[in-house]
Amino acid sequence: GSCASAGAVFGNNPEELLRSSRGYVSMETIEKVAAEGAQVHEWLKEKGLDMTTQGVGVYESMRAAVDSCGVTVLYETPGRRLVFDPATHEVYGVCAEDASGSEIYVKANKGVLLATGGFLANEELVHRFLIPKEVQIANVGPASCTGDGLLMGMSVGAALKNMTWQCLENYGQGSVALKK
Repeated sequence: GSCASAGAVFGNNPEELLRSSRGYVSMETIEKVAAEGAQVHEWLKEKGLDMTTQGVGVYESMRAAVDSCGVTVLYETPGRRLVFDPATHEVYGVCAEDASGSEIYVKANKGVLLATGGFLANEELVHRFLIPKEVQIANVGPASCTGDGLLMGMSVGAALKNMTWQCLENYGQGSVALKK
């Protein structure tokens, strides 16, 4: 099995994942992720996902696989906030913004999945979780990595774990340069 990130495909070997986790993730959790990942990988292959490509090829293959499932994807429609019960924090859906700037509401059937991405372009979150405020930083990655999904999850009390384990190396998709 494997997983895709930043347009590349990486191995799903438990020993490699443990080594790359730098001790932040237990082997028990890694083995569960690897087992589930293998099942997801097989399902995606059945749907037509080509895991031998990289970059745009991974995206195009994944998009075709999603389209074959009949899923409606709202591109260029950023989520703005979760719609939830303030007493129970049960999430009912999401408020998003369409291309014209109008708010739209999408009701969840069984739940809302937040694929949060990175947050290295959000200086407040970087200082909160990664680097002390005394250290000046500059994001040299995409300006779009602002942690919007993370902030939405936090708004309903999502449990956060391993927030200090964010990639700071420059792989082209998001990084932080320290200023002197």
